[in-house]
Amino acid sequence: MGVALAALVAVEMVRRFAPLASGSGIPHVEAVLSGVAVPAPWVLIPVKFIGGLLAIGSGLALGRE
Repeated sequence: MGVALAALVAVEMVRRFAPLASGSGIPHVEAVLSGVAVPAPWVLIPVKFIGGLLAIGSGLALGRE
């Protein structure tokens, strides 16, 4: 039950506070460096960190690795 709750909290954090946190960050970094996109807001850092910890702790995968 706790594992499912942690996964749900991670998903809801991304949905509510930082929708830009979903997906891969590499294409966004490349777009920012080439001047096509603007940098992501600072609120993205804690959402990615805490959401990542919750997701890993509940057994979810964070990428293709």
